[in-house]
Amino acid sequence: MKFPWLRGTWMQLLQSRQHNRLPHAIGIPWLPELATDKLLDQIAQWLLCTEAGRNPELKKACGTCKSCLLWQSGSHPDFYRLGEEEDKSLGVDVVRKLQTQLASSANQGGNKVALITFAEKLTTQAANALLKTLEEPPSNTYIIVASARFSQLLPTLRSRLQFYPVQRPGLEELADWLQTYTEQPVAAETWLQSWLSRPLSALQKLTSDTEQGDTLWRVVLEGKTPAKTKTESQALSQLNELEHLVRDLQWLVSGGAQQYMLNPQLGSHNRLLELLNLQEAGLLNEHCQQWSTLIRTTRQRLTAQAGLNQQLLLQQIITDMQTKLGVFNVR
Repeated sequence: MKFPWLRGTWMQLLQSRQHNRLPHAIGIPWLPELATDKLLDQIAQWLLCTEAGRNPELKKACGTCKSCLLWQSGSHPDFYRLGEEEDKSLGVDVVRKLQTQLASSANQGGNKVALITFAEKLTTQAANALLKTLEEPPSNTYIIVASARFSQLLPTLRSRLQFYPVQRPGLEELADWLQTYTEQPVAAETWLQSWLSRPLSALQKLTSDTEQGDTLWRVVLEGKTPAKTKTESQALSQLNELEHLVRDLQWLVSGGAQQYMLNPQLGSHNRLLELLNLQEAGLLNEHCQQWSTLIRTTRQRLTAQAGLNQQLLLQQIITDMQTKLGVFNVR
């Protein structure tokens, strides 16, 4: 699968390498909804590829050299990954272990690559230890640091990274991409705006109805209790689903066609149809605007502050939606 919105970032990396300016400490945003997790793997394989190392003009890993075959098998001895679990901190011990590994010679005689995800989880001691490696990196070593919140990293650590930003797709680009992979017409209409930062979720919605999506809109409309969230990613995903519900309500109230809804089954929900037949569309639209603002500010809080009670924040939104929708006898 291709992700055209990542092309600009990839071309910047290629040009840096072609001009012998590729840094040994690379900063990439951790945005799985924009497929940056796949970009990170692509960068790592490209840096480890023997042929790409010999020929800077090669625009991607060759896929056939011994190094690429080791990568594909998931057992490349010169690749190190830290921070695979977002709910766990990264302590100084794992960083010191990485330093020892990077100080040794490359098993395959080429580059060594370390990928650190959820870098905001580095403890202060771990960040200071990593800083020493970034200041004096071993030869033929690349350290890729990925974070959803670079602002939470130590300023001195951030200063050692060269950042390669990722742009979200435009409306036309997203519509074309979705049409390519869904094999169905997708118009570049206003409803797509809410998906520009989440194209992979948009694709998932258009190709299948996820269990979580079905559950959440029924939770709200039928007065149920939502499942507990264990990680920030789950909480953000549920916020996305609530946002989709709000968008669908606005879409239906404005007379939009059911086939273009984010949750098409919602359009045939019997109690919702009763709601839409009432003369309260204007008030419902006001509620939707309030919910959109609440969801957006909650998302910002979750991504900017650690230690928040994400379950409580979600429940507050859902309860407010259930209460106000109850005025219209939806439940």
